[in-house]
Amino acid sequence: MIWNRNLKATLIAGTFCVNSVFAAEFVPVGYSNDESHSSQTLTDVGVAGMVLGFTTLGVLLIYALIMMVKDHVDTHKKYNSQLFNAINTMRTLGLNIQQVDQQYEKSLKNKNQHQQKDEKENDKEEEPVEELDGSANGKTNRA
Repeated sequence: MIWNRNLKATLIAGTFCVNSVFAAEFVPVGYSNDESHSSQTLTDVGVAGMVLGFTTLGVLLIYALIMMVKDHVDTHKKYNSQLFNAINTMRTLGLNIQQVDQQYEKSLKNKNQHQQKDEKENDKEEEPVEELDGSANGKTNRA
């Protein structure tokens, strides 16, 4: 979710930069190897476009970095509050860490047993079926 906002901001900034660079008037003289383009100068419009584009890009990149840091901090706050609530719940139930570990191991074992049982049932259903020509023994009749 945060990456989508950052990507949008970066694309918008890039569009402004590209548009501002091409805003200056460019008149090509020729493109031979011997010809230099020393007569081309940067106009005031070109400078203004570059300044505006790079400023916009900088602001949007700073915004993206701030949003990433904010998201990181919010995630840690949420994790810490969930951990604190879980510890309080354990204390109110009178559980200690060893009992919680035992319950967790027991639930994992049950989950693994159910998965293995389901896999065995799926394996039985996927047995290859031979093509029969209508005879009882499954062999083909060749005359």
